[in-house]
Amino acid sequence: QAHLDRIIIRGDGAEGEGGRSVRCLPVEGESARVLRLAPWSDEDGDVGGDSPESGPGAIVELSDGTLLEYNAGDVDGDGEGESPRLSPSEAEPLLEPCPWIAALRRPDRFLAPSGSSSDEHPHDSHHDHHHHHDSKRVVVGLSSRSRLYLSDRLLSPSSSSFAISPFHSFLAHVTIGSRSQLRHLPLSALASYDPLSGSEGDAALLGEGYEPRDVERGSRLVAVLPSSPSAVLQMARGNLEGVYPRALVLPHVMTLLDRGEYGPAVEIMRRQKVDLNLAVDIDPTKFLDGGGVDALIDRVRAVDRLNLFLSNLTDEDITRWKYRVPGWLRLKSGGGDRYDGAGAGAATDFDFTAKVNRVCSATRDAMLKAERAGETSSGRAVKSGHFLLPILSTFAKERPPRLEDALSLIRENALAAAAGGGSKHKSPLLSDKCQSSIQYLAFLADYPLLFDTALGMYDFDLAKAVARNSPQMDPKVYLPLLKKLRGLGESAGRYEVDVRLGRYESALKNLVRMGEEEEEGAAGDDNPAAAVFEGEEKKEGASSDDEKHFERCLAFLRTHKLHCLGLELYDSSQPDRRRRVAVSLGQRLLGEGKGEAALSVFLALDPPDLESAKGAARMCGDWRAYFFACSSASSSGDGEDEEGGGGSREGRRRAIAAEIAEEIASSGKAAPGDGVAGGMPPPSSDELHRRGASAAARILLDYADDVDGAVDMLVKAEAWSEGRRIAVLRSREDLARKVSDGAAAAAERYLEDMITKADAFEESNARYGDVVKLRRRVV
Repeated sequence: QAHLDRIIIRGDGAEGEGGRSVRCLPVEGESARVLRLAPWSDEDGDVGGDSPESGPGAIVELSDGTLLEYNAGDVDGDGEGESPRLSPSEAEPLLEPCPWIAALRRPDRFLAPSGSSSDEHPHDSHHDHHHHHDSKRVVVGLSSRSRLYLSDRLLSPSSSSFAISPFHSFLAHVTIGSRSQLRHLPLSALASYDPLSGSEGDAALLGEGYEPRDVERGSRLVAVLPSSPSAVLQMARGNLEGVYPRALVLPHVMTLLDRGEYGPAVEIMRRQKVDLNLAVDIDPTKFLDGGGVDALIDRVRAVDRLNLFLSNLTDEDITRWKYRVPGWLRLKSGGGDRYDGAGAGAATDFDFTAKVNRVCSATRDAMLKAERAGETSSGRAVKSGHFLLPILSTFAKERPPRLEDALSLIRENALAAAAGGGSKHKSPLLSDKCQSSIQYLAFLADYPLLFDTALGMYDFDLAKAVARNSPQMDPKVYLPLLKKLRGLGESAGRYEVDVRLGRYESALKNLVRMGEEEEEGAAGDDNPAAAVFEGEEKKEGASSDDEKHFERCLAFLRTHKLHCLGLELYDSSQPDRRRRVAVSLGQRLLGEGKGEAALSVFLALDPPDLESAKGAARMCGDWRAYFFACSSASSSGDGEDEEGGGGSREGRRRAIAAEIAEEIASSGKAAPGDGVAGGMPPPSSDELHRRGASAAARILLDYADDVDGAVDMLVKAEAWSEGRRIAVLRSREDLARKVSDGAAAAAERYLEDMITKADAFEESNARYGDVVKLRRRVV
């Protein structure tokens, strides 16, 4: 193109400048004059491979609209090779002569395949594709009437200027009118542009969510820079301004990310306020498993950029709704077509609900690996602790946050720095680097939460280092607290911390461990529980210290319902205490109305707690278990007079049986599982009462020897066969007749009920027929 500035093409020939040898290239025709000469926009080798044409060239437009191609041939003038020539262009002519033109010499490097174009625009004809997609040349022109053309197609009816950027694969132009805008059309979509649908509609279609940028009225497009996604505009008053349109920024960033160039991509996204989730979402599988994480930490050198990236992570796919990958964007991994408008997750089946945790874990592992090796994947040297703040970000960003791991890392780095020659006059946790790390972590999580986390680690020095930087925490509050905790024994201090933080399971473990420490010899002033339970020591005089401590543990697990953990802590080596914990569990279940579970607990003890079992059995209506407990208590000699008043044992048993039978019959409760088949629906209230009456009859017959009462209950339960069987078995003809009379009365009652229901059905059926006939007449 240095040759072109020394050639002047006229209607009657050409002349040279600077003493160079110039050949004459005449233009045929008397009235034809050269209107415009423009070099090929894609002449630079960076935008596409080797050209089959030899030498530089240009597109020439004549005043009558004819398009010619100029080929410089042998530009050195050594007498060898091709001579410069003008030849008719293969490009379609513009609809009208255009003083401003630009052309693509090899548009096939930018145009989309015909299959994809036809899929996106089914209304395009085969003729359209033949002219534009299969053509070797594409010419865009702006007429003196501000009309922008692509060969014979109208792209915009009112534009002030335009530019083709092969580097960004865009045609950019500035519209004029009531609203001036900088608009962009992808070069790959120009072949399928349909003028019949209207340029405004096609602009929105080709933009795919990349909105035009409003500019000052009278602005003109000067250039689109190839090295960055920016355009230079000249304002109406003459000054030049550089802008970064979203339509240029997003495809440029996506292309950089697809190539693995995370350094410049992250920098552009930061400056242009592009969501940094795009670095992952454009291809999450490649980022996590294809070396993307290693490339990120290697090429993003500033740790604050890594912190920004990690702090902005969210569990969603922004390519679905925020930054859709355009179908015309050509990426190494397959381009926008692989997303089909559904986002990266649909293309890779990636689970975005766990994206943040997976990215944080992978990034943290890569940074720790680089620190251990002393270099990144490309060999860039890194010092130990270089990635401390980004690693803290990964811990704080995970759900749930891993603040304990973050504080442990800060402590380890502080101790390692002190061991390497740090100041010996102050604690390593008070060093400047440690304090700055804590302050950064507090930016991601509140100080009170960090303080409680440090307390939960039982590291009181670390808790002090956290609290001293917090404007929310008063030294008059946390310093006495930390002093008190340091003064207690290990288990006592941990118990206090766990209770403060609501970690009651851990508190119970430490409370039990305090008792073990007492048994090992701690007493008096050295007793670890003395300072914790100082107010209780004076109230419990007679009991031994060991027994008093167990009562504290029992009361604690009762308060916080930790009986299951208590059974684990008091194993078979302490049978008496284990039994008391189990009895407390059964009593809690009774208080919650869970009689069956309480009954199982009481009967599982060795020996069983029969008195408590009887109360649980009566609550759940398990009369079999109740009488089993009564029989077991009687055989062991316990509890003979606890149920009922005076009299013989047989009389008391009958009275209890009658009482329980009445309870079960009136409440409808039967023993769990009585008459209930697995998987069956719950019985009705009538069915429950019948089952209760049957169970009451069995109780009266087996434990009260009351045949009359048993038969009455069976009559209530409508168990006619069973009632008659028992009456005949006991040779009671009067009871047999009573059962037969009851059965006959029930049968008569059922028959009358059936007749009443049948009459009601016939009446309703007749009324329904009348209604149907009426509706048919109306319709």
